[in-house]
Amino acid sequence: MTKPTRRPSLQSKWIPHFFSKRRATSHQNLPDSPVAHLLGSNSRPTDVQISVIQEFIRLNESALSRLELGLSSNPRSRTLQRQKSELVEVIRLHQSLLSPIWLCPPEVLERIFLHVVRRPLPWNFSWEVPSLAISHVCRSWREITISFPLLWDQLPAISLDADTLRSPSYLPFLKDLLGRSRDLPLSLAISLPRSIKPDDLFWLSPAIDVLISHSERWETLIYRGSANEIDVLMGIKGRLSSLRTLTLDLTGLSLLLLFEGFKDAPQLRDVFVTGSYLKNFSLPMAQLTHYKEDVLFGNDEFSGYRHLRSLEIRRADPFGSVGPWICGTFDNLVTLFIHVHKQSLPDALFDHLMLPSIEDITIRFPKGDIIESLASMIMRSPVPCRLKRLVIPYTTHASAAGQLRSLLRLTPHLLELEIDLPPPEELSILIIGLDAPIIAPFLQSLALHSTRHDVLVDTDVLHNLADSRSGKREASVSEQLTRQFGHYDTFSPVASAFLETFRLHLPSSGAYTALVTLNHWQWPLMWEDFRLTGSFSDLSLEMCTKIPALNLDLCHPPRMRGFSSTLSRDLGQLFSTMEGATFNDVNVLQMSRLHLVLNRFLELSIEDIPGAGKYKLRSRAEALLELWEPNFRPNYYRGRWAMKGETSIVYMTSTAIDRLLAEGSFRDVIYGFKEDVEI
Repeated sequence: MTKPTRRPSLQSKWIPHFFSKRRATSHQNLPDSPVAHLLGSNSRPTDVQISVIQEFIRLNESALSRLELGLSSNPRSRTLQRQKSELVEVIRLHQSLLSPIWLCPPEVLERIFLHVVRRPLPWNFSWEVPSLAISHVCRSWREITISFPLLWDQLPAISLDADTLRSPSYLPFLKDLLGRSRDLPLSLAISLPRSIKPDDLFWLSPAIDVLISHSERWETLIYRGSANEIDVLMGIKGRLSSLRTLTLDLTGLSLLLLFEGFKDAPQLRDVFVTGSYLKNFSLPMAQLTHYKEDVLFGNDEFSGYRHLRSLEIRRADPFGSVGPWICGTFDNLVTLFIHVHKQSLPDALFDHLMLPSIEDITIRFPKGDIIESLASMIMRSPVPCRLKRLVIPYTTHASAAGQLRSLLRLTPHLLELEIDLPPPEELSILIIGLDAPIIAPFLQSLALHSTRHDVLVDTDVLHNLADSRSGKREASVSEQLTRQFGHYDTFSPVASAFLETFRLHLPSSGAYTALVTLNHWQWPLMWEDFRLTGSFSDLSLEMCTKIPALNLDLCHPPRMRGFSSTLSRDLGQLFSTMEGATFNDVNVLQMSRLHLVLNRFLELSIEDIPGAGKYKLRSRAEALLELWEPNFRPNYYRGRWAMKGETSIVYMTSTAIDRLLAEGSFRDVIYGFKEDVEI
């Protein structure tokens, strides 16, 4: 028996042989291509050829219509089916020659390519080069990309490990990339191995020499590797005339005496250091404008950084030593951020500081009381305070009475405030009254942190604060602002005494309890609804026990290894119980949290739900929530508070609720907003 010959693919027959006069007899009804030489090539059709191709496509589309008519009367004809698929492919190939991308001028393509390749320097070091991929598409695109240096000024991540350097093509590849950028400033990321063996220097030195020969053009540099091995780059000293941005991702403890490669970089302004150790690096401190540090052991002295506009310090010293000490006058500093772990900062943090231009202060650390020190610094300043953002949680719980009031009186431009939840008498100073001067008149965002599991003692104050800052008394407040500040619309960039965001951060186990309290939700008064609330609470607890993936804080069930048929049947019975229940008071759901359990249930994957398919649990949960949803709206109009994330609640104005209803987003009010959702 003769082995059948494998039929070549249509693509291989058509390009370019399919349209020749020596076609197989099975294709004898297909027309010859008038531009067969263009198919499968990188050549661009001329205007005359475009007209010919358009006419050819029109004729073949007519032929395709006739084939489809024949197939409608004889759908099982394999010959007609084969001819149709081949004709469709003929039309597609010729239509690709008329793609609008062929008509784009080179200048337009250059801008498109530039938009594609511009992206942050990668931390995952690889050979991927977007410009190189574009240049391999076709001959004309290659000519455009190679002749456009802006596509090559951002090099791929350069990994200088021994395995990469031993590749014979790597060094020519690196030289070619550097040459294509011509004289433009370069952005590059360099990765060195944790340790360099003597044998590796044979492969490493040529690549380092190639890079250093272009170091005058380095504008942005990311270095990732051991703090001990960076001395292989010592050849850059005195040659970094264009360097403006430096990122160091350091591993291990430095045994170097001092690395001065970056000291003579006259244009260096932005420095970001992350990793484990920054003790033996010399930087041009006096000229830096932005400095960010996230290390275990970092700088302890910042007095030389006189021209900084932003300073960010993140520290996680495992030995719990005293945090960084900042002293002196920083005339240009606008943003100060300090976040330390297992450390404490001195209460007198601002006693030796002068920040006349400061607009944004964020201090996060486990303990301390800096309110008095901060107020003292502001009072010593020779110019009025321009502070717009103040974030100091975990620092105000020990403040003496009256200190918060004094601080807020000194910061009239404040737009955003995040502090510990103060005692009611301290918090009440933010309530807008009809006679008392307005404190923080332009405050737009207020966030309060509480370590308590309830806010019962602060309920009235929180309600009054939210009510007075929600815009209900806009006319009277506007008149008061005019009396207090004159033409207040010129006093601040945003002339508003009303909060856009009011948020309470609480322990995870207390957030929903606080929501119930602030919204004045109560157990149902009717006996049947009261009893049903208890039953629904039991259902919520039982579902969390049977489905550990729900991961709600109603209980802490043991992790289950598998699902049994009995468990699936039990869940089906639970849903039957819920579907058969009737109630008159929506508090039945809100006090039992059953609606939250079902909503989380719908977010689970099908593998986490036993019996989901057999008992149609997902569709039944959706039907229950859709049935219950209209009952929630009156309660939220009265209460105004909703969950956001797992551990916080937010206040909503009636305008915000109306907008959410109009947008069809009221579901988020009922079940809680995600962290990234703006209200």
